Amino acid sequence: MAILATRTQAGVLAFGAENDVRIAFSDNTIEEFDLHTIEVRRLRYDGQERGLLRQARAMRSRANMI
Repeated sequence: MAILATRTQAGVLAFGAENDVRIAFSDNTIEEFDLHTIEVRRLRYDGQERGLLRQARAMRSRANMI
């Protein structure tokens, strides 16, 4: 299971397979799961979406080194 997650004003933004995210948060009371589109204009700023994508790229780079 490999997921990345970060807290946002709307809740939690997670990157990974849906089933893995559900398992990771199964001990919490989740009211709703939804898809979130990352708009290109939001990547201009150092926000939660950009940070999450940066972490995902770093994890992928490390995995390719092994």
